[in-house]
Amino acid sequence: MLSTCRTSPLRNYTFGSSRPSRYRCKRVPRKREILEAVPDDYRGWLERKLQAVSEPSLNQKLHEIFRMHLEVVQAIVGKSRKVRADFIDEVVDARNYRAHFPSRLEGRAARGAELHPINQKLTKLLEACLMGEIGFGEEEIKKAVTGLR
Repeated sequence: MLSTCRTSPLRNYTFGSSRPSRYRCKRVPRKREILEAVPDDYRGWLERKLQAVSEPSLNQKLHEIFRMHLEVVQAIVGKSRKVRADFIDEVVDARNYRAHFPSRLEGRAARGAELHPINQKLTKLLEACLMGEIGFGEEEIKKAVTGLR
């Protein structure tokens, strides 16, 4: 059954489409008031900064995807909560290292051949999310993506 009541975090992250209110940050409830109080010369800049603050992080988006497809994630990444949390950290560290090059991630971020298994798992998770978006059930997704029943 195709879900029309909400947009997935994957689609929100990948395509930047409309976000459900549950993804909006509650820390900026007076955004309009704040923007109206700022001189016109700075309003555009501040609006972009406030938008970035109200977006969920990659970590939050991955946790949401993991919650939505737990059985599939357990089959792909692992059953242990710690293994799944470590995988999310690994993905976030690799992305942040390549995007921002912080020295604190230099020793932790996956590189070269280490990226291949991460990429394979993320590809399967992407397939699972897309199948869920077009209406496949969790068991059908699990079977198609992992070959498990």
